[in-house]
This record gives sequence, structure tokens and C-alpha cells, in this order.
Amino acid sequence: MPHEEKVILQLSLKLPQLLSAGDATGLAALFDDELEAVDANGSRLDKARAVQRLLQMPLQGIKVTDIRITLFADTALATGLLHLPADAAEQHCCYSQLWLRRGEHWRLRGLQLTPRR
Repeated sequence: MPHEEKVILQLSLKLPQLLSAGDATGLAALFDDELEAVDANGSRLDKARAVQRLLQMPLQGIKVTDIRITLFADTALATGLLHLPADAAEQHCCYSQLWLRRGEHWRLRGLQLTPRR
């Protein structure tokens, strides 16, 4: 696996850790200032609303599987499955993440969650 793919994989795995920990500061640092997110209910969210909304969900114990990463120079697409705790409204969600390289760092620019039924 190329180095940049490993970096995106690590970031994709860091996101659920930050969610489980309720780490708003960590999420804000990972999210691009121009983040556009679509949650599992179809609501469009900017960075501030995405942090707020995600931290309201019961996400302790969240797991990520089936991660696939595609690189395009300074852009990366990561997709996979989120397995949510039993008390969460949705048990499984497919996700897409759009990562952009901003200087020396990668930031999450786009996020979409789709319930899997």
C-alpha cells in the first residue's frame, strides 16, 4: 500500500475514535473549514453543524470495515461501512469521505452517510 493510502487509512480510522471519545476539538482539526457533510437522515451540514450533530449520536463502540481508498494526487476518496452500537438509530451505514491535501495535512472535505438496510 502506498504511503499516502496508509495516511488516508489512518485518518479514516481516527475519525470513529474521535467520535467515540466525543472529541470536538479533534474532529474540528480533522475537518476542512469548508466541509460539506450529509448525515444518515439526508441533512446537509457545514463543519460546525457536523461536529455538533455527530457528537449528539451514541457512537461509543463504532466500528469501521470494508475501507477502500482511491487517490487522485491531492485528493482521496475513502468508502466503507460503519457498524454502529445496538442503541443507535441506524445499525449500519455506508460512508464516503472526500479528503483534500491542504499543505502538509489531509483534511476531510466531504462526508456522506447512507443507512444500509
